[in-house]
Amino acid sequence: MQGYQAYPPHTAAETQLWHRSVRPGAQNNPEEPPLFPLSSGNLQYNNFAQLFNAQGFGTIRRARELYRRLYQRDATLSRTVMVFQVDSQQESRSGSLTTYYVASSVPIHLTQKPRNWRKDYKSPSSKARVEGLKRYLDKISLLFKHRTFGHYTPNPLIAYRAFRSSSVIYDLRSPFPNAVPPEHWNLQMPAQLATSPPAQRLVIWHRRLPWRITIEASGPTVGVTLEDVFTGIYNQLRQQIGHHEYYTVELTSEDRDMLTAVFEARCAGNPQDVVGGVRRVDFLGRGVYFVGLAKCRDGRWELKTSENGRRRIVLD
Repeated sequence: MQGYQAYPPHTAAETQLWHRSVRPGAQNNPEEPPLFPLSSGNLQYNNFAQLFNAQGFGTIRRARELYRRLYQRDATLSRTVMVFQVDSQQESRSGSLTTYYVASSVPIHLTQKPRNWRKDYKSPSSKARVEGLKRYLDKISLLFKHRTFGHYTPNPLIAYRAFRSSSVIYDLRSPFPNAVPPEHWNLQMPAQLATSPPAQRLVIWHRRLPWRITIEASGPTVGVTLEDVFTGIYNQLRQQIGHHEYYTVELTSEDRDMLTAVFEARCAGNPQDVVGGVRRVDFLGRGVYFVGLAKCRDGRWELKTSENGRRRIVLD
């Protein structure tokens, strides 16, 4: 006899809340998809009529319009539930992974923008009309050097050049230095300073990431090194996201579908990665290869990534 355990592609805490065993024959019956309990915390599941009529808003149709106007998102979401097949006689978690697409008609209350997100963050699916103007202003701002930042120069190994192969490739999904190709590895490379003159702190951001990445120097007398940069970026992108960061008004249904697709591709059926849930690195989409850092205004550095790990330089 075989049992099934449901692992939604989200956080580990949400996995524990949604864990439920279903009948062995449920996966063969499309009319009875595997069910899972609704999560708690920042998510609230209510009926539209009970929610808005209690507040005196009138009909359900008006309630739906008010809800969409308030959150600027559709109330009904769809879920993708990943079910891992386990032999009940064995405790090992080796088996097959099955994906079920379950449509939910229950409204989900999306949370407001998380406080730890950047104020200027725009989701990938949102059409920012001023994006081109913003990039132009960023380039213009580099002409006027910041008094505490203008004299910093990045290490040539991590300096981003759009039309030159001068950056080291690093897969941000894997720990350093395991993800660095052998031809890029040098015993002296991790100890090299990331900037000249040495900096004790670097603030890094990416257009797809709603969080800032802060890199601190590992030693008080030495500045930030290349190892500090790669290790710090990996550790911070390895963090799991919370309910309030997945179900927020800043993300559309397309963004959540993208996160789910990237999550499934990263896990590749590995049970440990599935239980780990969605992580910050999944916000990068397919562009998970580090190709350099570029100067930005106000003393920040922009993280540049690529979708392919093609060779760019062979380190001596």
